[in-house]
Amino acid sequence: MNFNFQARVFQAPGAHFELITQGAGRPKEAMFGVNMGNGQAVISLKHLRENFGIVPGSHDDQLVERAEQGLKYVPDIRPGDAIPRELLDGTASWTVGKKHKRIARERIQGLLLAWITGTEIDVTDRAALAKIMEAPETKTQLRDGFKRAASELGLGDDTDQVLDRIETLARELCYIEALRDRVRQVSRIRELIVKLIKVYNNDQRAVDEMNRCKVLMKEGWHEISMPPATLDKQIADVMNALQTIDKAIAAVRKTRDENSLHPDGLGPRDLEVGTPRARARPGGGTRAARAVSFPRQPFLQRQEHDVGVASRLEHFQAKW
Repeated sequence: MNFNFQARVFQAPGAHFELITQGAGRPKEAMFGVNMGNGQAVISLKHLRENFGIVPGSHDDQLVERAEQGLKYVPDIRPGDAIPRELLDGTASWTVGKKHKRIARERIQGLLLAWITGTEIDVTDRAALAKIMEAPETKTQLRDGFKRAASELGLGDDTDQVLDRIETLARELCYIEALRDRVRQVSRIRELIVKLIKVYNNDQRAVDEMNRCKVLMKEGWHEISMPPATLDKQIADVMNALQTIDKAIAAVRKTRDENSLHPDGLGPRDLEVGTPRARARPGGGTRAARAVSFPRQPFLQRQEHDVGVASRLEHFQAKW
């Protein structure tokens, strides 16, 4: 399904929807923008509907509403774009590699192994966990564990259903593992700032600037690292997660799409390797993203007043 708008205004050059801050301390608002001259002009969705005859409940009105909802998951939406899958069936619009799927599966199996054996296993240590999973005795223990889990879950001796639930949960958790890698990259930047402060200890001005970055990153680090950590606690009771798998999946998707890991910060679209969106967007994103990119915003976005934009758009529409 696509954003197949019908009104001609959506054919304007550079037509798109994006979230824009309307002032310091104010939340971002979904706006409609077009190219005008050497820059861009934006208009609120309310005035877009009023000025271009988008009737409540009409095809275009429903798509405008979906575009506004879709900006939670992608940085911008243009006419003709596919509707984000998050809005259609809850799955992610972005993809992850086989590595993250394997890591997610091993994490769940590690939790199950700990439940079976009664021993503590650090599932956050990926290298150590991979070695445990490769051990022949682990495979035997897991086979027995699948039988015990099936009985515990009220599935009789149907171990296939246990494996299906593990695979289903792993398909969701792999996105968290991908995001976790990005959090680790931020951690490396924090470490580099500390090292740079030591290197430039004779340059007070540089040290002051880096200390400001350090303070910003402390808050940002908490903002992006806490959601996965909170989710880990929820999934730690692996049998409960497998028993109430729909609830577990909802918790995973909430962590995936919200809590500063959304596309406007360090989230989904930024993780797509090889796409233009993998590059940083100056001045955008969460506090963490701003702290990583640059402590000051070098440019201010020019925005025209709604009324002026509407009148100029009407002029363009009259020429079509």
